[in-house]
Amino acid sequence: MKAEQGGILIFGSGGTLGRRMLQHLDHLGLRHQVHLWDRQKQDLLTADDRLPNFDLAIRPVLELLRPRLVFNFAIAGHGTARETQGINVDLPVWLAQTSQELGFRLLHTSSVMVFDGNRAGPHSVLSPATASEGYGLQKRLADENMLAAVSPHNTSVTIARIGWQIDSCPYSNTMRRYLEEEARRNAGRIRASSLWIPSCSRLEHTIDSLWGLAHSDPGLYHIEGNRDMSFADIATRLRAEYSAWHWNIERTTDLNVIQRMLDDRVSLPPLFLDSETTQVIQRPACDHQPRALDQEGSRTEGRSKN
Repeated sequence: MKAEQGGILIFGSGGTLGRRMLQHLDHLGLRHQVHLWDRQKQDLLTADDRLPNFDLAIRPVLELLRPRLVFNFAIAGHGTARETQGINVDLPVWLAQTSQELGFRLLHTSSVMVFDGNRAGPHSVLSPATASEGYGLQKRLADENMLAAVSPHNTSVTIARIGWQIDSCPYSNTMRRYLEEEARRNAGRIRASSLWIPSCSRLEHTIDSLWGLAHSDPGLYHIEGNRDMSFADIATRLRAEYSAWHWNIERTTDLNVIQRMLDDRVSLPPLFLDSETTQVIQRPACDHQPRALDQEGSRTEGRSKN
């Protein structure tokens, strides 16, 4: 039976952004249009030389589904340099090239890590990306090569750079998870610089912005929720919001850098309602488990670590 065409395909559905986007699509009544790529079932890299195998692994699914929209939230934080490059660089560039050919809209999430942490912001979309090693370099190379692949007439690719995500759910890369682990390792003590202005946003605000950008003009965007709060101030406010009274926030001055990004085209609510009121946000449950797509287009259980 022919798969339903014109839907939404998500890479990285098991990660922080992917899970919350699925909940957002459920809320919009679009879950029946969603297909998930299961990276554990279809290895994107060949077994011998670890070279990208996207034409063999992904193109048949894209040609079968003919999605109107593809979200790429997939990241590889572990593995060999070749393996992480395959997911963090080669996959998004291949998707950008293929989006023009097959006519789907691609939204790819990048990171504030494209900017060298030693160079003070705030960073606009015109600021040069300067990361020279590790994950930041791979995200920078992906951004640059994706835009080059669709130049000079980009009709299909949106790149959204995001910062640290704030959420009550204990996902592995959220600010709450970091603070909880710091408190656990250090008997409740959390060192937090009052001179560090991090790039960050509420996860629910990020998801709203990503959905909006997927239906806006293609291009490079920054999603930023921090207007001028230090890490120490944010941690202190979250301590009250989560009733995490075991957190002992120790203010320091050992990190002095403005990391936040700028983009007048993307407007997010403030991180907190005001300087005194504890934030109250209605959040979806944290225990969502996505269902992934196998090679033939049917639904199978899958838990990606993206």
